[in-house]
Amino acid sequence: MAKSLPTNILNYCEDDFYELVKHRCGTDVVEFFKILNISSVQSLLGVDNLFEWLKFNSEKLQIIKNKLAFQHDDGFIEVKWSVRNSVECFIRDLRAVSDADHNLTERVISQTDHMTLSPEFLRKHPALKSLINLYQIIDDEEHENNSENLSFLTSLLDNISKNLCRSKNAYRYNEYVLRFAVALYVQGGRNAYEFIRLNLPGAVPAISTLQRLAINTELQINEADFRFESLATHMNI
Repeated sequence: MAKSLPTNILNYCEDDFYELVKHRCGTDVVEFFKILNISSVQSLLGVDNLFEWLKFNSEKLQIIKNKLAFQHDDGFIEVKWSVRNSVECFIRDLRAVSDADHNLTERVISQTDHMTLSPEFLRKHPALKSLINLYQIIDDEEHENNSENLSFLTSLLDNISKNLCRSKNAYRYNEYVLRFAVALYVQGGRNAYEFIRLNLPGAVPAISTLQRLAINTELQINEADFRFESLATHMNI
C-alpha cells in the first residue's frame, strides 16, 4: 500500500472523511466531493468514472471545474495530472483496504460450509429449523416445476443472512434486492425506506448506495444522447 491508512478507514464519513481527502488530495477535491454529495469512504468507492461529472455543464460545477481541469476550445475537459494522480492513488489504497476486509470476511464465512448442526443446536434456535423447513418446501416446489429460478423471498433471506455474517463495511446486495430497494424508495419515500432499513439490518442498502446505483447505471439524461438499446431492454423488445 502506498501510504498507511487508519484501521477503521472504511467507516470514515463526513468531517473525518473530508479531512482525510484534504490531506491526500487537497481542498479542491474536497469541494468537488461535497458537490457530488460524496461524504464517506463507502460512497466514494461506489462511484465509477468520477471525473466524468466534470463534463456536465452545471453552475455548481463550473468553478471547481476550472480548478481541477483544463478546458480546451473544442470543449474537451482534461483533468490536471496532479489531481488525477492523487485521487486515483487515494482510491486505489482505499480499494486495497476494502478488498482485504472483504477477503477476511469471506474466509470466515467459508469455514461454515461443511458445518453439521446438532439436534440440540436446532432446538436452541427454532427459527433456524423453520428456515430449513421453508427451504425444503421451496426446493421441492422448484423441483416439481422443473424451475431453477429463485423467488425474491429466498433471495432476500439469503442476502440478509450473508450480510449479518459480515462487517457492515462488507455488506453486499444482489440484483433482486437492489431492484426491490429502488422500488421501495420510489413508492414509499425516504422515511419509509429508512424505517425498513434500520429495523431489518442487512436487508436493503443505504440511500447513498441507491444514489450511486443511479450514477453507475447511466440514468442521467443528456441532450442529444438517445439510448435506444436501453429503451428496447426496458420495453423487452
